[in-house]
Amino acid sequence: MSKPNPLMNDELFQAWLTQTSDSIFLCSEIQGKWIMHTYNDPAKKWIERFFIHTKEGFECKDIQLEKACENAFKKEEKTSFSFALGEPQFGTLILTCNPLYSHEINQKVVLVIGKNEQNLVGASHASLLTYLTNTEDAVLVRDLSGLITFINTAFTNMFGWESDEVIGKKVYEINILPISLIEESTLINERSLQGESYSHVTTQRVRRNGELFDVSITYSYVTDLEGDVIGSMSVFRDMSEQKKIESLLRESEERYRKLIDLCPLPIFVHEDGLVQYVNDAAISLVGAKEESQLLGHSMYSFASKDHHDQIQKRSKDIHQKEEQDVVEYKIRTLDNKSKIIEAMVTSITIMDKRVNLVLLNDVTEKKQQEQALKESERRYRLIANNSYDLISIVSSEGIAKYISPSHERLLGYKDTELIGINAKERIHPNDCAHTQETLERLLKTKKQQRIEYRMFRKDGTAIWLESILKLFEEGEKSDVLIESRDITERVENEKMIRKLDKLSVVGQLAAGVAHEIRNPLTSIKGFLQLYQQNNQKSEDSHYWEIIFSELNRIEEIINEFMVLAKPQDVTFKSIRIKDLVSHTIVLFQSEAHLNNIEIDVIYINTENETIHVVENQLKQVFINILRNAIEAMRPNHGRIRIKVENCKNERIRFRFIDNGPGIPKDRLTHIGTPFYTTKEKGIGLGLTISQKIIHDHKGDFTIRSSYGRGTIIEVVLDVR
Repeated sequence: MSKPNPLMNDELFQAWLTQTSDSIFLCSEIQGKWIMHTYNDPAKKWIERFFIHTKEGFECKDIQLEKACENAFKKEEKTSFSFALGEPQFGTLILTCNPLYSHEINQKVVLVIGKNEQNLVGASHASLLTYLTNTEDAVLVRDLSGLITFINTAFTNMFGWESDEVIGKKVYEINILPISLIEESTLINERSLQGESYSHVTTQRVRRNGELFDVSITYSYVTDLEGDVIGSMSVFRDMSEQKKIESLLRESEERYRKLIDLCPLPIFVHEDGLVQYVNDAAISLVGAKEESQLLGHSMYSFASKDHHDQIQKRSKDIHQKEEQDVVEYKIRTLDNKSKIIEAMVTSITIMDKRVNLVLLNDVTEKKQQEQALKESERRYRLIANNSYDLISIVSSEGIAKYISPSHERLLGYKDTELIGINAKERIHPNDCAHTQETLERLLKTKKQQRIEYRMFRKDGTAIWLESILKLFEEGEKSDVLIESRDITERVENEKMIRKLDKLSVVGQLAAGVAHEIRNPLTSIKGFLQLYQQNNQKSEDSHYWEIIFSELNRIEEIINEFMVLAKPQDVTFKSIRIKDLVSHTIVLFQSEAHLNNIEIDVIYINTENETIHVVENQLKQVFINILRNAIEAMRPNHGRIRIKVENCKNERIRFRFIDNGPGIPKDRLTHIGTPFYTTKEKGIGLGLTISQKIIHDHKGDFTIRSSYGRGTIIEVVLDVR
């Protein structure tokens, strides 16, 4: 070892050895074995654990201790290891091996210091040698005359002076004291020798290179075995870095304080509810004119009493939970205004004190706007929810985002069944292209569009809708507001008007044609009858039958034309329903029998009731219906069922049900149109005239048919 640390003089070493509570062993290597020479009282309980008594002395038997001593000896540095003391409450024994040089035995030795881990914390009376071997602070020991008797390695590192340069000198001789502090240092050292102690005295010292630096010094006295003071000890801690950090912290604190002062959000700092600091925004928030109106006052004086318990609890909880959620409170300002604030609390340390920093946000205006928005939304939603019109919002792709409750009333769908679904799925196939073009035109021109189309209800039936499409944009997204109205009745009325217009034209035409044809036809028929009487040849009888049959057919057509002419004077009268139906059926019994067609009637509590109608006209309607049914089923056999039953509001329903071939769907929509017929010899006026008669009776005439399954015609009339 180049320069081993010398032991203290015998008197000081013996004083420390007997006073310390640590276990001390002094060991040296003899013939490859580590022999213990000296130990103190606390170490007695460990002798049997680590050593065995031989004729050479106490020989180390613990391999770990041997290895630690060898490493400390060879590497010239302290080496430590530890082991558990058995029960957890006894803690751990830490052994530190320190390489030293003994003048007494003129050889290198290892000083073993054993510390119970439980005794390390708070050991304010730690022994002198503990400082020498373990502390990172610089240590200087002086005798009663003020001469330096010891410095440790940390002292050399801190001040730049080696041990042989300072031993035997006084402190002021090595220039570690600023001239202005020599008197103060001498006075403190003298008081230390008188039994006084000074802890963490902040001052300044000088390094060997002349650099002045900040230190913290602890002064204490050293006693011998009898307790007499034999010197003093000074422990130095370099505070240069800490001072730099403190300076930076002060600068940082000043910068942050400026930031807080300029922060637009109100900030309060309070300790136990008493305000310690406020920024300008906080002063303005509570309606104060200056911070003196707030400092030292209770934070709770502004908050509503309903919130006091909650605020106190959050102020306490913040010390256990660093982050808390933002909470909303109501406050009353100094100028007697009610405000709503959002508060977030965090715990900070200022000058070693834990205080609460409260960051506030005035949301009064925001809440008022939200409330106004909610009220506006409530009103508009009330209108939308109670409107009979359909109101919906769809994306630019047609996906439904909002559906008003009126959809359920009109279409049968709940809003949950439609939201997220493309509206095209419910549009009639014939109208899909038209609606898509209208939507694309809206997105392109951004101008309101109007469209009429058919949409399917949940039960499969279609209704006509008139929709107004309006585009509204939110950022990059575009949505479409659709206001729709059911115009099915209007469309049907328009169809009826067109049909009536056509009937009016046909009626006018029929009246003229019938008038022009009837007179010459009467003359032709009369002269033919005279000619027939004068030429009664048997071989010509067949031809006469054909001629008069065709003339009768022409007269029949003329009579039907006349029905379409201007309304004639009619007489309504009450007639027994059963008589009306039975008299009509009698006309077809023979024809039905010849074609294997059965006609039966079911009266459901109606056979004795009467109905107020024009008898001949209603018979004509029934005749047209039965004739069409028989001709449709001929020559195959079939059945016609007539069901008569009561309806609501004093109405009678006549249902004519046949099991004939039915009417194809594409032809069904044209049935009733003047001159449209599916029969080879028909003229297409039978059902047209029938519908007109029922319409004049203020009744309903409907046809339902399924191709291949039959047809149902319903006639509904008022009883009176």
